[in-house]
Amino acid sequence: TGLTFLATGYLSLYAAVRLSDGGAWQPPFGLVCAFASTYGQGAGWMETAVVSSVVASYPDEAAGLLKTCFGLASSVGAVAFAAVFAPSHEALLLALGILPLVLGFPLSWLVREPGPVPEGLPSGTWSAGYGLLLCLAVVLGLHSFLAGATPYLRPYEEHRAPNAAAFCLVCLLIGAFPLIPQALAPGGGPKQGAAAKPAA
Repeated sequence: TGLTFLATGYLSLYAAVRLSDGGAWQPPFGLVCAFASTYGQGAGWMETAVVSSVVASYPDEAAGLLKTCFGLASSVGAVAFAAVFAPSHEALLLALGILPLVLGFPLSWLVREPGPVPEGLPSGTWSAGYGLLLCLAVVLGLHSFLAGATPYLRPYEEHRAPNAAAFCLVCLLIGAFPLIPQALAPGGGPKQGAAAKPAA
């Protein structure tokens, strides 16, 4: 339901902007607000489902990581706009409407009822997660500062390469999160909450 609301709201806004720019139709302000409310409802529904599942299934640290990621999502979107879509805001709206359909729905089919939490996560998992999140926040903050206070990244369409490099770095940092437990447990290293085996 949340994915449907997201796609409907963003695609409706895209259509309204296209029609308005072409002079074919000027959408009423109230209707534009309704479109925005639709994608906002979709985002809220999805966040509620994800956060409640994580809180019920994992330690408190996981919920903190997830909520912080939600907080940084708009900054990630700003970097994506600078790297890929600028100067077209219409293209960004279209992408935001299509992604829930072509990416969100297929991924949602992989979701299963959460099972029991593993007996112990590799030592340092949460510290590494928050450290990686701090690196992500620094990269996003630096990009925002350079874009707003210097001429190195703007106009975006004339500085595509550095903005694309920043976006690739952001994607790499985000993609590294699921790899943390495996990276910290080579050969079955010490685990938090797991009892140590007695020496033979």
